[in-house]
Amino acid sequence: MRDLATQHFEMGAQKVMLPFRNFHMAQSIDDLRRSEGTQRSRSAIELFSVHMMGTCRMGSRPERSVVNLDGKLRDLPGCYVADAVLFSTAVGVNPQWTIMALATRVAQRRSVPN
Repeated sequence: MRDLATQHFEMGAQKVMLPFRNFHMAQSIDDLRRSEGTQRSRSAIELFSVHMMGTCRMGSRPERSVVNLDGKLRDLPGCYVADAVLFSTAVGVNPQWTIMALATRVAQRRSVPN
């Protein structure tokens, strides 16, 4: 985690959120160095995953969606999207099955000549 956070600072990050209960934010590489000795317990690490949803809405109306119903990006020919970003908004449950169904639909529609 230190190496990953260091890379973020080297690329210009001003702050890096960390997954530790007792050290959530680093504001420099020096902060990371100072924290190394304090992060030894596995119980101090908060692990989670995130599914980004609703940022690339699928729909039939161009003025209200980024991709069409086949998953084709409206403004970049040949580019298709097949992920939870196609949802109109975030859902309150694990989206794995819906993501797989959308990806299958987009792949099948993509294989049909236009």
